[in-house]
Amino acid sequence: MLDRRNFILGGLAVSACSTMPQSNNISDDEYEIFNVIWKDLPCRAKDELDLIESITFPVKRSDRLWKVEPSMTQWMRPDRGKIISIPEEAIENFFSVNENSFPIEAQRINNKCVTLVSKERIEEVSPTLDAGAYYDRLRDERVKVIGEYIEAQRKGNASEIPPPKFEKELPARTVHSISRFGFNSDRTLAVGARTYFCGPLCAGWLCVVATKQNTGWRIDDEIYLMIS
Repeated sequence: MLDRRNFILGGLAVSACSTMPQSNNISDDEYEIFNVIWKDLPCRAKDELDLIESITFPVKRSDRLWKVEPSMTQWMRPDRGKIISIPEEAIENFFSVNENSFPIEAQRINNKCVTLVSKERIEEVSPTLDAGAYYDRLRDERVKVIGEYIEAQRKGNASEIPPPKFEKELPARTVHSISRFGFNSDRTLAVGARTYFCGPLCAGWLCVVATKQNTGWRIDDEIYLMIS
């Protein structure tokens, strides 16, 4: 039975079809790539900072975000002065493996700072996310603390209030989704997609290109198909 979900990207609702999860055929290579992508997501005490949807999302050739698909085989990156070539066989494999959703095994995700959750939990949390308000609150809190310190200095009471020290600023709470990856024939190059959403005007849909090195998989590039 088909089910429709909307990704709200800067006010644009993009519909994607998903099905009930099939048997888990996600490969070892794909799990290695997932872990490379998510390895640096940070921890925040007593909070679910990064939520990852526990199933991959399907991708159809007809999806609006893939209207650029005919040019996927060659991405020019003028900022880096290079061309990324994606073999047609990898693109064909990408669409083939993404006809349905597949469950992601939590025990195979190495970063314990992230939480795999159901689609229902993602839908519950998404309306509460507002990265703009989060960063505004951080700024206001810091301005207040600095103001109190400056005022204490002016009154000669600086010794009563130590100079402000701020912890490293963590990113706003974010929900993530990922597709399966398609490979070339010798499985040395992979192409997939991922999304993130952290509130109004804080979302993206990216094409991910990975290559296999002697030390394992490496993310070569992430190309924004949509950003808000």
